Amino acid sequence: KNGHEVPCESYAQANERILDFLTRFVREKYGRSFSNLQFTDITEQFLKDYVFFIESEGAKGILAAVSEQAPLAVLDIQESLEKEWGADLDVFICTNEKFREVETTPSTISMGLLRVIKAMDRSRLSKTKSYCLDLFLFCFYCGGIAPIDAAYLTWACIDIKKRKITYERIKTPQKAKPPFVPRAEAIANKYRNEYYADFVLPIFSARHDTHIRKTNRIHHLCGEVNKALHRIVNLLGYNEEITWYSARSTYITMMVVDKKYPPGVIAEHSGNSVITIYKFYWKNQNESDIIAELCEEFRD
Repeated sequence: KNGHEVPCESYAQANERILDFLTRFVREKYGRSFSNLQFTDITEQFLKDYVFFIESEGAKGILAAVSEQAPLAVLDIQESLEKEWGADLDVFICTNEKFREVETTPSTISMGLLRVIKAMDRSRLSKTKSYCLDLFLFCFYCGGIAPIDAAYLTWACIDIKKRKITYERIKTPQKAKPPFVPRAEAIANKYRNEYYADFVLPIFSARHDTHIRKTNRIHHLCGEVNKALHRIVNLLGYNEEITWYSARSTYITMMVVDKKYPPGVIAEHSGNSVITIYKFYWKNQNESDIIAELCEEFRD
């Protein structure tokens, strides 16, 4: 991804468990080989049988990870089935009641706090805290790029003339194409003499020569950045929860609520799907406003 070799053992193992489970289900239920199934075989009855099989195996106590992963796998493939193959997703409706809806609130900070952070007097910060703040702001300016993607970002991913970044997200197969705004460029140039190889930010060094060492470095740095951000927020007199990842949620929320850009544009910038934008950002940020407006509109 983006010129780097990224191991995928954990993803492969999860997919192998699901594939083994599906293979056994099709063999035991229908006496067929899973590899011979066609999309036309994935009917409503097939999905009902599959859900019942999951529940039966879970009741026997012989199902662990698969009982959680298999339903999620069904959800994950729905969008790609419709997008790539034009499949009719109505057959999945019969399984909806079996999926537990998890309420997720994005780790967003207020735009007021963000403006104060951007304008704060850096002389009050140590060099380390200033560096952590720059990492946070860089991620915000670059379309809400996730910390792990910011760490792996190289100059080869940036088209300076077109002011465009194009990168493949490390944890998903999706590409993101945010603008490369001047403020992001200024932060990158600030550390131009400190970065290693072709990396945009000075996160990795020569000693981070394996994927494990890079992963450990990012994990450790996330903790340091989160602690620094928490202290900065307290220093500014605010009482809001903030993490490095808040840069991503705050950018997307700003684009949804303040800028009111189309979901497709926001999805392209952040490397999310439109469904994710609607489900976790558009819905969470607008639902209370909509309810309030309707209550006022239809007040007796």
